[in-house]
Amino acid sequence: MRSITRFLIFAGAAVALALGGCATTDQAQQTEVSASAPASKKKMRARRAANASAVAGYKQQVAKRIYARNPQTFKGKLPPLLKSVVVLRVTVDGNGKATKVSVRRSNGFKQLERVALDSVRKAGPLPRPSAEVLAGGDSFSYLETWLFREDGKFQIRSLAEAQMGAEGVVARR
Repeated sequence: MRSITRFLIFAGAAVALALGGCATTDQAQQTEVSASAPASKKKMRARRAANASAVAGYKQQVAKRIYARNPQTFKGKLPPLLKSVVVLRVTVDGNGKATKVSVRRSNGFKQLERVALDSVRKAGPLPRPSAEVLAGGDSFSYLETWLFREDGKFQIRSLAEAQMGAEGVVARR
């Protein structure tokens, strides 16, 4: 009995830690700076927060470009169940050229992986990343998520609308 209790406590703590790291709200992305932190650490945290905001803005610019050049997108709320979720790692140089695009996560629908990869190619050249986004480098890499509904049309996570709840499910007869 004690081993089960210990396991449940451990599992609960692991879930709490995992969920704590998954926050996606703007508040969660902001870096809190304590009054006791040294000035250099405060500046570094402020730069990271500003860079995170610049990166989020850049990802939205790229997503808008992809939407404009790909007819496979759809507007409106996401369905409660998605057919596929594809995560790509996109590397962009200072001129906006996607130098490398690869699948980082997928549920195995190779055709939808290809649609996601091709959508980046069709959107090129991408917007030029700002110096803040490049952060002193000559290229920038980020992860982006393609959310596919049953008909193969997609939204990109950076611009996706809310997902319908269970009440949005239509019963089939």
